[in-house]
Amino acid sequence: MHGDARAFAAALATERFVVQLGDLTEHGPDSAGALNLMLERLTAGRGLFLLGNHDLKLARALAGRQVRRDPTLIETLAALDPALRERALAAIASAPAWLSVGRRFFVHGGFHTGMLASKAPPAPIEGPVSGLLARALYGETTGRMQPDGYPDVG
Repeated sequence: MHGDARAFAAALATERFVVQLGDLTEHGPDSAGALNLMLERLTAGRGLFLLGNHDLKLARALAGRQVRRDPTLIETLAALDPALRERALAAIASAPAWLSVGRRFFVHGGFHTGMLASKAPPAPIEGPVSGLLARALYGETTGRMQPDGYPDVG
């Protein structure tokens, strides 16, 4: 959702159980709104979200860890009141990085067959991200760096 609460609200306008695939915040106009919508869905038992790389970065920032504070993260942090910061940190810390349900598999960034036999580890608020968790959050690494921001697509 990348902080697009309006689009997320439209996606949630259903009685279905919603699995959100990570990156609730950053780059959109209303990260706080997107977080609130997901937290309401969690509280109602009508959805869950998977850990995305931006969610982990936000949790690390909320926990006082050193992260790269780009303009989108700074904007997100400024929009979160103390209660939402606390709730968001707790929810992100408990979000799974992948989920296997019957023949369905959900993940944010990238899949590896090792995930099928492993339970997703907790979000590493401290320390490095490696192995299957790195694949789940970032996909298969290529060594190339993405430039800051996203290209205009329309």
